[in-house]
Formats: sequence, structure tokens, C-alpha cells
Amino acid sequence: MASNDGKPLVETSGGKSTRGGDTRGQLVQAALDIITKGGVDSLRIEDVAAAVGVTKGSIYWHFDDRDALVRGALAEYIRVLFEEFYAGLHEAITSFSNRDEYLVAIAPYLVDPFDRELMERRWERVELVCAIRRDPELWQEMQRLHAETLQKFSDLMTEARQRGALSKDVDPHALAMLLQVTGIGAIWVDLAGDNAPTPENWQNTLLFVINALFPAVEPDPGS
Repeated sequence: MASNDGKPLVETSGGKSTRGGDTRGQLVQAALDIITKGGVDSLRIEDVAAAVGVTKGSIYWHFDDRDALVRGALAEYIRVLFEEFYAGLHEAITSFSNRDEYLVAIAPYLVDPFDRELMERRWERVELVCAIRRDPELWQEMQRLHAETLQKFSDLMTEARQRGALSKDVDPHALAMLLQVTGIGAIWVDLAGDNAPTPENWQNTLLFVINALFPAVEPDPGS
């Protein structure tokens, strides 16, 4: 996973972000690169150590075993995806001054199936989830991480309703799930190829949906 300047953005054991400057973060990044390219089964401790330039023993200083490293990589992947999406959506919801500005601001953070980089990351998520599903322990960890992010999105949608940025007829939790489902489901646009709608028609349709979900309503402090 990379930051806007192309350098890996990882998390240290202390919870601080750094650009590849700590061993634990580099190990997580290397493991994540291997997993997203070849799946969980392709991860070998030797390959991770070689990629970072450390010994196998160094890896076990930071992680109890291979599974712990995989879980660390998974957690980092989910964290980065969530933070990027959440930050943009939160800013759009909490800083809008008028309806048109709000609709324009929120649209890019819902679904953009024509952004090549975003599409590749969606395919990575599909491949990663398929690989994880075959491992009961990893699947359980994935469910735990997903529950955490879903709850945060649900809380954000609740805040949006309270601020008058979401229809009172829409359930915040259900909408939070819908946002996640449509995000990864956008791979069908890639599969459609030349049969996909034009970006302009997609944007117009998306704005229509947003208009229905996020009409100009008065804040509801009691929501």
C-alpha cells in the first residue's frame, strides 16, 4: 500500500505512521505485497525476510509465527482502505455549506469504477477475501476487522442524519453496509469492458441515487 507520493505507508507497533522507516512496518508491507499478488498461501517467511533485508529471526522478534504476520498484513490492508475512504467521506459530510457543494464532494467517495488504481485495489480485495475464506482463523479475524470498520461507518452515517445530510428514512447501518458492498461490487464495471456505461452516464446515475439518499433535510437531533 502506498501513500500519495508512492512510498509505503505503514503502521508501527506503537500505532504511529511512518514511510517505511521501521522494521515491523516494513515486514507488514512486504507480507502484504506478497499476499495481494499471490494469495495467503504464497507467503513464505524467507521471502518476507529477503524483501526487507533481515534474517528470519528478526521476523519472529516482531511476530510469533507466520499466521501472526498474515494477520498483521491483513489488519494493515483493512486499516489503510478504511482510513482513506472514511477520511474523505467524513470531510464531505461534516464540512459542506450547501447542497450542491455536498453532492459534488461526496460523490467521489462512493463508487468510481473508472479509476484504474482504485479498480486494481478492488480486485486485490476480492482475491484476498477469497484466499482468507479458506482459512477459518483468518476468516474470523477478517470478520472482526470488518465489524469494527462497519460500526465506524454506521456511526458516521448516524452523524450525517443528525446533521441533515442523510434522509431520516434511511437506516444508517444498512447504508454503511451498502457503501461497502457497492465499493467492491464495482469490479463488474471492469468485467463489462466496452459494454459498461460511460463515465458521464454513471456519474449522473450516481448523483441521482445520492440525491435520494442524501436530500436536503433539517437536522434531527433525536436520531
